[in-house]
Amino acid sequence: METAEIRALTFDVFGTVVDWRSSLIREGEALGRTRGLNADWAAFADAWRGLYQPNLTKVRNGEMP
Repeated sequence: METAEIRALTFDVFGTVVDWRSSLIREGEALGRTRGLNADWAAFADAWRGLYQPNLTKVRNGEMP
């Protein structure tokens, strides 16, 4: 196949290609070490996702820009 024949490349990058949860936990742990923060970063990541999804639904439905 010639590259000129390719019309689009698409990727599902939120959760399939990108491991957002482990990345958030890893970065939180690094931040905690440098700033002296003691937190359950896995719980933080899950709570963030829990708050993120309802707001994303509002954007999808046109309720928020």
